[in-house]
Amino acid sequence: MLGADFSRETCMNLTPEFEAVSRPATHFVFLEARGPFAETAAPLWKALPPLLPGIEPPAILEFLGLSGMDKEKSGDEAMIYQAGVSLTMEPTGLPGAMKYRLVPAGRYARFVLTGSYTQIGQAFDFAFKTLGEKQTALRPEFCVENYLNDPRTTPEAELKTELLIPIA
Repeated sequence: MLGADFSRETCMNLTPEFEAVSRPATHFVFLEARGPFAETAAPLWKALPPLLPGIEPPAILEFLGLSGMDKEKSGDEAMIYQAGVSLTMEPTGLPGAMKYRLVPAGRYARFVLTGSYTQIGQAFDFAFKTLGEKQTALRPEFCVENYLNDPRTTPEAELKTELLIPIA
């Protein structure tokens, strides 16, 4: 996320249970990279801020990280990470290497992580384990990190991130 320090480890503070939530269809503009999420996320978040003023129209709602797997590829090339923003409407212009897609509406298992972004990977591991234990059916869509506050003005220990896993 913008201004985040991904280099340090801290204790994880994640809601132990999930809440099933519905998200509307989302206009999403993003930068994309392939490879291990822990290696691709931070560089994308660093590259994103200078491009944001070039989005037309500039109606940003949320900062989102989406992660998923390309079933046509294997190994690190199968891992896709997208760092971007949701908008109120489809953009008419995009700067640089930014891409657009409409993320379909759907149900998600919602967990909330409080604290360092370095714990997102571990938190997703716990969340998937919890969903497996509860035999929760998943659906084929990317997972979502919804950054609920600004790391430039929020102490690291108080950062809140929604982790959303697509469920049937």
